[in-house]
Amino acid sequence: MIICIDPGHGGEDPGAQTNTPFYYTEKQFNLSLAKKVQTILEDNGHTVYLTRDGDQYISLYDRAQIANSTNADVFVSIHANGSSDPTSEGMEAFHYTGSSSGRSLANLILNSMHDEFRDHIKRGVFSANFAVLRLTLMPAALIECEFITNPHQARFLQDERNQNIMAEAIARGIQIF
Repeated sequence: MIICIDPGHGGEDPGAQTNTPFYYTEKQFNLSLAKKVQTILEDNGHTVYLTRDGDQYISLYDRAQIANSTNADVFVSIHANGSSDPTSEGMEAFHYTGSSSGRSLANLILNSMHDEFRDHIKRGVFSANFAVLRLTLMPAALIECEFITNPHQARFLQDERNQNIMAEAIARGIQIF
């Protein structure tokens, strides 16, 4: 399978961030997790492309174009959520409105993640008109792994062990698809 993984944000776009209990940006988390997912999928014989492999800004349009140019079978955009409410928590996934294959991919990944982290809130799978979902030509999902703006969840997201487990779960969901 050919898979395009999109580590959301990057460069001058840090995404959501926290200053409590430490400074941590979504772009850092997204890239770290995406590289772990890439390694797992490649170790299982898949071809994996990242929309970015460092801290650079890539437009939403360009992210979709990168995915389309690789002839990927699936596209997964990795994110950490943010909220003005520091108690917000939970994992969720999105697919393009009307895409049944995108909905299926999003469900498989979210269910796989929740299987590993049963004590986390599973907020659900939702349709959205996000550019990276709308402009990609293959089944696409956007995953929100947790709320980086929640101090407890920021610790969870930064933890290497948790990232490894989450990467395995995301890779498993993709491979089941």
